[in-house]
Amino acid sequence: MSVATRPARSLRFAPDEWSDRLVDQWVDSIVAEPTWWSAHIGGWVDPTSGVMVLDVVRVMPRPLAWLARPLARLSHQHFVFDLGRRRMVAVS
Repeated sequence: MSVATRPARSLRFAPDEWSDRLVDQWVDSIVAEPTWWSAHIGGWVDPTSGVMVLDVVRVMPRPLAWLARPLARLSHQHFVFDLGRRRMVAVS
């Protein structure tokens, strides 16, 4: 399971606003953080608005996958992503 644990650090933009420079700057700011070694970058597209979102995510090892939903609730997320099944899982 993967979960975006810091949604305030997400980068959001419309598809026609994509900018390699902006994405590069965002990635550079993320990797400069001391906790980067345990994070990954995930992305998704909001199906209703078409807005693209890049998130800093934590991957939960299989034995700790049960922690993904509580962590998501703490950061007011609606879904986690099941990497094994390749699908979103509702948090509620």
